[in-house]
Amino acid sequence: MKTTESTAEESTLSGEVRNVGRHSVIYMLAPAISKVIGFLLFPLYTSFISTSNYGVSSLIEIAMTFAMLVMSVNLADGMTRFYYATDDEGERRKVVVSVIAGIAGIGIPAVLVFILCSGAIANFMRLEVAFVPLLRIAFAAAWFSMLAEIGYAYLRMRYKSKTFVALTVAQILLFIALNVVFVVFLQLDIWGIFFSTLIVQGLLGVGMAVGILSALKVSPDWKLFGRMVRFGAPLMPATVSQQLNNYVHPMMLQWLSVADPAVAATHVGVFAAGQKIGVVVNRFVVVPFNGFWRPRRMELVMRQSESVNRILARMCTYSFVLTAAFALLLSVAAKSTLLLMNEYGLVSDEAYLDAHLVVPLIALAYTIHSLEPHFATGMHASGRTKQATAIGLVALAATIATNWLLIPKLGFVAAAIATNVGVVIRAGAFLAVSQRKLRIPYELSRLAIAIVVAVGLFLTIRTVEFDSTWATLLGGIAMSTLYAPLLLCCGFLDKDERLKLATTVRATLARFRAARQATG
Repeated sequence: MKTTESTAEESTLSGEVRNVGRHSVIYMLAPAISKVIGFLLFPLYTSFISTSNYGVSSLIEIAMTFAMLVMSVNLADGMTRFYYATDDEGERRKVVVSVIAGIAGIGIPAVLVFILCSGAIANFMRLEVAFVPLLRIAFAAAWFSMLAEIGYAYLRMRYKSKTFVALTVAQILLFIALNVVFVVFLQLDIWGIFFSTLIVQGLLGVGMAVGILSALKVSPDWKLFGRMVRFGAPLMPATVSQQLNNYVHPMMLQWLSVADPAVAATHVGVFAAGQKIGVVVNRFVVVPFNGFWRPRRMELVMRQSESVNRILARMCTYSFVLTAAFALLLSVAAKSTLLLMNEYGLVSDEAYLDAHLVVPLIALAYTIHSLEPHFATGMHASGRTKQATAIGLVALAATIATNWLLIPKLGFVAAAIATNVGVVIRAGAFLAVSQRKLRIPYELSRLAIAIVVAVGLFLTIRTVEFDSTWATLLGGIAMSTLYAPLLLCCGFLDKDERLKLATTVRATLARFRAARQATG
C-alpha cells in the first residue's frame, strides 16, 4: 500500500515538475527578451542619462510602485483566491469582472490624491521642483499598470501562457522603441522613460480590461468585490512593506549617504545599476516560476491532502536550488562583465563599475525572497492574512535600522546588506505563522545546504583572477558549474532521488551507445 501511494505521489510530483517547467519556460521568454534587449541598450541610455538622473529615475519609480500597491489593495491575490474557491464558471467570471470594475472605482480617486500631493512627495524624497511633473506622469501610469497586472493575473489563472508572453513581448518592444525615440533621438532624458511608460501601460491596461470585459459579458458583483477587498486589504501593508524592503534603500541612500542631494543621487544611481543586474534572478527564475506555480499552488492546496503538501514542499526545494544556481552564475559573471563593457567603451561613466559590489548581495536577497510565496501558502489558503502586516512592519523596521546604522560607513553596500536582513526576517516569520495554519513539510535542511554551498563556491571563485578579463569571466563561469556536483557530495539528494538520477544516467548512456552503434 505504501509503495502504491509512493508511486502515485512520485508520478504526481513528476507531472507537476514537467507542468511547471513547460509553463515557466514560456513565461521566462518575455523577461529574457526584455533583459537581453535592455542589456544591449544600456550603453545608449548611460550615454544620454547622467548617473545622478539615473538615481532620480530610480526614486520616481519607487514612488510609482508605492502608489500602485496602495491603490491595488492586493486585488490580484484576492482574485486568485476567490477564483479557485469555486468551480462554477459563472461565479469565476463575476470574480474577474468585479475586480476590473472595482479598480476604476478605487484607483481614479486615489490617482488624483497622489497627483495633488506630488509637490510634498517630491520634497520628502529630496527631489528638485523640476521633477514634480514627472512624478504626476508616474502616478497616472501607476493606475494603468494596475489594470495591466489584473489582466496578466487573469491570463495566468486561465493558463494562457502563450497569450501572456505575446502581450508581454509586444509591451517590451513598444516600450523599448519609445525609449529610443524619446531618450536617444529627442534627448528628453528620464522624461522619455516615463513618457514611454505612460503610453505603453495605458494602451496595455485599457486594452486588456476592455477585452476581458467584452469576453466575459457579466455584471460586477459589488458584494463579492467587497469580500475580495476585505481579503486583500490586510495583505496590503505587508505587500507595501515588502516592496519598501526593496525600495527603501535608494531613499535612505538619498537621505544618509552625503549631504548634497545631487551627489547622493549619484550613489543611488550606482546602487540602482547593481540592483537592476541582481534583479535578473527574480525576472529570469522566480517570476516565471511563480507565474504558473502561484495560481497552481493555490489550486492544489485547496484539496487539503497530505500528498499534495509533500509535493508543495518538494517543489519549494527544487525551485530554490534552481534560483540559487542562477544567482551564483550571475554573481560570478557580474564584475568581469562590467569590466569588459568598460574595456570596449560600452560604459561612459566608470562609476557604474562599482555596481559589481551590489550584485551578489542583491542576487542572494532575491534567492531568499523566492521562499516567501512558498512559506506564505498556509496563511493565504486559510484566508487569515492579518498577521502579514505585522511581519512586514517588523522586517521593514529591521531594514531601516540596518540602513541607518551602516549607510554612513558602507554606502550603497550597506543598502544591499539591509536588503538581505529584511527578506530573511520576512521568510522566517511567514514560515512560522503559516505552518500553524497549514502544516507543509518543507525541507529546511536541504534549503540550508543549497544556500551554504552556493555562497561558499562564490567566495572561492572570487579569489581566482587571471590577467585577462575574458579568462576570469570564462573561468568563473566554468567553476560555477561545480555547484551541482558539490550538492551531490554534500548529501543533498535523498535515496529515491539518487536512485532516479542513477537510472536516468544509465538510460541516457544506453541511448548514446545505441546511437553510436547505429551510426557506426
